Amino acid sequence: MKIHSIRLKNLNSLKGEHFVAFNTEPLAGAGLFAITGPTGAGKSTLLDAITLGLFGRAARYGNESNPEDVMSRHCGECSAEVVFEVSAGVYRATWERHRARNKPDGALQAPKRYIYDSAGKVLAEKIGDAEKQIEALLGLNYDRFLRSALLAQGEFSRFLKAKADERAELLESLTGTEIYSRLGQLAHTETGARETALQKKDDRLQQISILPIDDRVALEQSILSGKEELEKLEKEMEDASRLLEKINQLQAARDNEKKAVTNLQGIEAERDKAMVDLERLKLHQMTIPFAADLGRL
Repeated sequence: MKIHSIRLKNLNSLKGEHFVAFNTEPLAGAGLFAITGPTGAGKSTLLDAITLGLFGRAARYGNESNPEDVMSRHCGECSAEVVFEVSAGVYRATWERHRARNKPDGALQAPKRYIYDSAGKVLAEKIGDAEKQIEALLGLNYDRFLRSALLAQGEFSRFLKAKADERAELLESLTGTEIYSRLGQLAHTETGARETALQKKDDRLQQISILPIDDRVALEQSILSGKEELEKLEKEMEDASRLLEKINQLQAARDNEKKAVTNLQGIEAERDKAMVDLERLKLHQMTIPFAADLGRL
């Protein structure tokens, strides 16, 4: 992310409208620069304008969203605008608050937020939509932005004044590395649980008695003999299976033979019957030459 410019109006001690361009000289070629000035000059307000324009929040007000106290005294309106560039292009984010009729004594109105693209097209005009759009463009939410891009003055002051044993905790809070402490605690807890489980397994192993060498040799010999006996029995079973198959085949052949004998007897009976008819047919055929005479007779 690269900030091109910020524009603010009536924020804290910076009353009126102010504009800072980071993409033009002398700041564009500075590379590194410092914001200096006496207390109350508005140094932190410039940073507030960035987070207000992007997220509607200012670090000095903690977790308060759209703070009302950020408006300069005796003013009826305030605003912050940030023009920034990301890989997707250049965008403009604005935040503004008003009092009724823009009068200093008017009732404070609800804040407004807008996100525009480089062509001025409105991408979001509701607070919730603007929040999602900014996180999508930057890849950071407000807390991560403070940790990675803008360190609040109060948090840095706390770190400088903290005791040695407090700095680690503050660093975790500022950089978001408290997750590593939680991971360390989780690893310690997991290690303890696994060591306990391992000890239980070891205790169970200790309860298992080991056979003397002579008994083990005898048992192994018995197992070997059993394997040989098993192989012998399996071979006998295979032989018996083949014999049983032959017996079944022989029985089937005998059954087929009986059926064939029965069929043969039936055929012979039919043949004997057919022989009688055949003799009668022969006699009939002998009369055919005399059919005409027999007819006249």
